[in-house]
Amino acid sequence: MKNNTKLMLICLMAVLGFASCKKGGDGEEKKKTTAEKIQGKWNLTLREDIETINGIIEKDSEAGKPGEYLDFRTSNMVYLKESGSAEEGTNYTIDNDKQLTFIFGANDKEIYAIDVLTDNKLVLHSKEVIVPVKSSIPGTSDTGPKNTRETIITLTR
Repeated sequence: MKNNTKLMLICLMAVLGFASCKKGGDGEEKKKTTAEKIQGKWNLTLREDIETINGIIEKDSEAGKPGEYLDFRTSNMVYLKESGSAEEGTNYTIDNDKQLTFIFGANDKEIYAIDVLTDNKLVLHSKEVIVPVKSSIPGTSDTGPKNTRETIITLTR
């Protein structure tokens, strides 16, 4: 009976000892960086393109197809798979935890704001001003509403 009591006491102390331990050692779990959160494969859920030309808005939305994804790797490489094409890779950078830049070449980059980043959802948003072509007709003006092109990409795990 005495041995059973000692054994139960040892087991109880072991359980309490393990229960009091937390990751990080100081009672706080380490918060993941944007680079850590973005790692892995994200399925393309929706791509929205919005163009505003001379005040007229045109929207085009396309749902992602099965097998389409972006796969972010720790080597700052991202691999894109679109239906009907081979997987393609390119470099990327994350700036200030708020901006993602895809680098296709020295002067070929696409910059996206990171609108949403959770464990299961990533929303990227790009907006650029389309510079109007200057008129060659004397007396005409090229001022007016700003023409813009937006892309919103929604990815999920």
